[in-house]
Amino acid sequence: MLTMIQVHHIKFLYEEKGYSLRKIANETGHDFKIVQKYVEQQDFNLKLEKRKTVSKKIDDKDEIMDWLIADLEMPKKQRHTGKRVFDRLKEVDLHQVFGHISLKFSSWATSRMDYSTSHVARQSEKSH
Repeated sequence: MLTMIQVHHIKFLYEEKGYSLRKIANETGHDFKIVQKYVEQQDFNLKLEKRKTVSKKIDDKDEIMDWLIADLEMPKKQRHTGKRVFDRLKEVDLHQVFGHISLKFSSWATSRMDYSTSHVARQSEKSH
């Protein structure tokens, strides 16, 4: 890609001085096709494609939450790692929403743990 100064110089040589494309290519040291491209180009703004947005709405969220809840009930050493959860989501083509799912689940699990620890603390206070 050429700088704008180089492009303006090529356009100047073509439009003002009347040089041929071949002569401009030889003089500037650029390839003939590059010179031709910039002489013919009118709009120098880059055309950016819109990003595909990933829907945050998940149709299979109940199934995924079932995986994760069942995972919490497993012994600690047998639970899925974050990478394994990501791999399972890739299997069902939902890996784009991994961040969204992990945030939802971590907030849910934290609130569940807060409830269970406060519940256990209350039970122990009552027994004393």
